[in-house]
Amino acid sequence: QHDLDLVVTTDIGTTDAGNLMMREAKSQGVKGCSVILSWDNPTSKGIGVESPDAVIAWNDVMRTELTDYHRIPKERIFVEGIAHFDSYFDQEFSPGREEWLSRHQLDPSRRTIFLATASPSTYLYNVDLIRMILEGIESGRVSQPVQLLVRLHPVYSARIKVGGNRDREEMAALKKEFGDRLILNEPSMTDQPFGFIYDIEDQRTLAGILRHSDVMVNLFSTMMLEACIFDLPIINSALHTYRNTSIRNAALAEFTHIRPLLDMSAMDIAHSESDLFGQLNKYLAEPGFRAEERAEVRDLYGGPNKGRSVEAVSNRIMGLATEGRNIGPESISPGPSPGV
Repeated sequence: QHDLDLVVTTDIGTTDAGNLMMREAKSQGVKGCSVILSWDNPTSKGIGVESPDAVIAWNDVMRTELTDYHRIPKERIFVEGIAHFDSYFDQEFSPGREEWLSRHQLDPSRRTIFLATASPSTYLYNVDLIRMILEGIESGRVSQPVQLLVRLHPVYSARIKVGGNRDREEMAALKKEFGDRLILNEPSMTDQPFGFIYDIEDQRTLAGILRHSDVMVNLFSTMMLEACIFDLPIINSALHTYRNTSIRNAALAEFTHIRPLLDMSAMDIAHSESDLFGQLNKYLAEPGFRAEERAEVRDLYGGPNKGRSVEAVSNRIMGLATEGRNIGPESISPGPSPGV
């Protein structure tokens, strides 16, 4: 009906919607381009049924994954950076420290541990981990005065919820029990039937958390890459089990997209409570520990065009639409990258 030149999807044929869209485009002789949305899409979502005419990848690591696992020729893969991380490289985007402390009602005399929870559909122990850290703070296992800032995974706020209601009730009870030692942050999203769309103010909130927290406890998520952009120390919790199984959560460390990152030694893994509190105390006492390694992750995984990937991706899409898929990577000059 609209005489299209290009159809853009956010996956490489690993979702029903993406498959159907690309299949229909091919049947009508319309080119297809995939702009990879998430870090693990080329490795943990299976093999795409339909192969796009062009793929826009985050970095050279992702390009190799697309070539090795999906047999997409390198000349059809364009590495342009991570468009939705652009604002992280803008010093003016995130709030200043005083504004950040006031917004979250944080105590400026205490250091801040940031816990990025996992989806309640894959990790059943978010509340247990929160309680463990809070009890460690109260009992003196953390060597410095600290507070715990917990950000709920977006699944907790999704219209179609996958578990989590009981967690919310228990987190509210923990807030009553531990008072201002626990601060809960919930993502602000645009309501829609499926998936998540964050509003820009929420990304500013997250940027502030990553910039001003002192150490992050995480569960092997993409937040590891975001923390490296802000030089925020990272501890991955391998405690408890994966989903509703007996498999230890440490198994996540062997996922194809995660193992190479961990091998860069930019972050720690806590296999026990003793590990967790020992690593927390190490980073609180020495924030610069592993800083060089975090910078290496930022440089490699952040891809080219840091801070201007939106422009690069947009130009690439327009080039593909107007000139066909043979547009070369030299058509966009990376230019200088803004400092963090």
